[in-house]
Amino acid sequence: MGFIITLDGVKIYACGDTSKTKQMERFADLDIDYAILCGDGVYNMDLNEAAECARLIGAKHNIIIHLKPDELFDRERAEKWTAPNKIIVEPGAEIDL
Repeated sequence: MGFIITLDGVKIYACGDTSKTKQMERFADLDIDYAILCGDGVYNMDLNEAAECARLIGAKHNIIIHLKPDELFDRERAEKWTAPNKIIVEPGAEIDL
């Protein structure tokens, strides 16, 4: 299950803990600014599926989360993610939307 959130004109897709869904095929038409996708592969998509979803969704920016079981963040895995327009957000960091 995921959510599309619009806040101050910025459209964000947050995938939650999920995998590729049929609905994602229609997301390219929604002009999404940021897609937040999981990628640890435990009960949700792995890095390859998350990259496929990023291309399918067509967001202007893609952010990977849930990179490694039992850890908050794994920079090495984030670097391996092949999604277009990826943004790597370190724990505690903030980005301007």
